[in-house]
Amino acid sequence: MPALPQFPNVFYGTAKLGGTRLAPVGWTVTAVADWGLDTERHFTYRVDPRGKWGSGNGGKMKVGGEGEDLENLTPLNFFVTEGELPMNSELEPAGHGHFYADRRPHITHVKLCQD
Repeated sequence: MPALPQFPNVFYGTAKLGGTRLAPVGWTVTAVADWGLDTERHFTYRVDPRGKWGSGNGGKMKVGGEGEDLENLTPLNFFVTEGELPMNSELEPAGHGHFYADRRPHITHVKLCQD
């Protein structure tokens, strides 16, 4: 019997800078899946409109899924940046590091605050 396909976890939410200022349109929210040993995978979503990335009834950031080869319970850290987040960045995560890629799909609203 063939294995069931792995569905992505999906995320959407709000993004603020310094705790109060909404992230500008065009900034990037990046979820980094970190396997350790300097191996990471980036998933990105553009902020649009101001302070919003995705929505509860619209587009969402897909993390993992068919062909992504994420291991179960891979930790995810979220970042808010003006441009693309470079690999192995020293930037601190934007307030959330407790999400995990999972074999079961989850739809999660995430409030981010990048200092």
